Amino acid sequence: MLKQITAVIILLGWVVALYGTSYAFLLDWASATPDYPTGDLDHTFTNVDSSGVDIRVRITGRVANIDSGAPNDDTLGLFLAMDQDTNQRRIRMTVDFYETGTLTAFTMNSVSFSIYDIDLREESALPNGPFTFRDEIRFDIASEGAAPTSVTAAGGTDGPLILTGAGGRQIVRGTNTTDNEETSARLDVVFSNVSSYSFRYGNHRAVTQNDPVFQQIFIGNTTFVVPEASGVVALLVLAGFAAARRRFSGRQRMRSGSL
Repeated sequence: MLKQITAVIILLGWVVALYGTSYAFLLDWASATPDYPTGDLDHTFTNVDSSGVDIRVRITGRVANIDSGAPNDDTLGLFLAMDQDTNQRRIRMTVDFYETGTLTAFTMNSVSFSIYDIDLREESALPNGPFTFRDEIRFDIASEGAAPTSVTAAGGTDGPLILTGAGGRQIVRGTNTTDNEETSARLDVVFSNVSSYSFRYGNHRAVTQNDPVFQQIFIGNTTFVVPEASGVVALLVLAGFAAARRRFSGRQRMRSGSL
């Protein structure tokens, strides 16, 4: 009897350790398959980094004025560019996680990525505008469905970003006047326990001319942490109990037969 109990305890300890295990994978825009076709507004990468996860990327909103060369994979990540006709227009990028080969939402422990080249162009002598464009990124739980765990201005050789809001509504605006994606201020973003997230990209209306010029950002490669599948863990627990019970019952019958 003691051996059976010990075996079950060992099995449960192993299952608990397995359940607490998670694995980090990388969505590399340039190498993930199938390759991102230039201009595609709805694209799904399958079994990304052999993770068992499909990742769907959708670009919505005012897509009529997206540049003909975007979206597209680039050395820095996914290239997004637009030339909107008014300063009120925005596009939305949504990323969904699914179990491979299905449309079953898959919740990641965490998702992290960077956004590059968040800047502005000033063609006026006025220090506060009007700007010909000013990049603005919006994370809003009310409209986007998920709020980031952290949004951090990592800086860069061109200077910082402006971050406003907190929690469920955070807004990031560019202050760099040098249009150089290799060195411009970088935003680091982390989401926790999400199966989908999105953000909006446009102009800071208050200081941008009504017909902004061409502007662009880059979405960096994305790290996502996959939890161990709970269904597998449950099956292991049940199988362990069943095996222990069969062994114990067999021993009991053998002892009864020998009496």
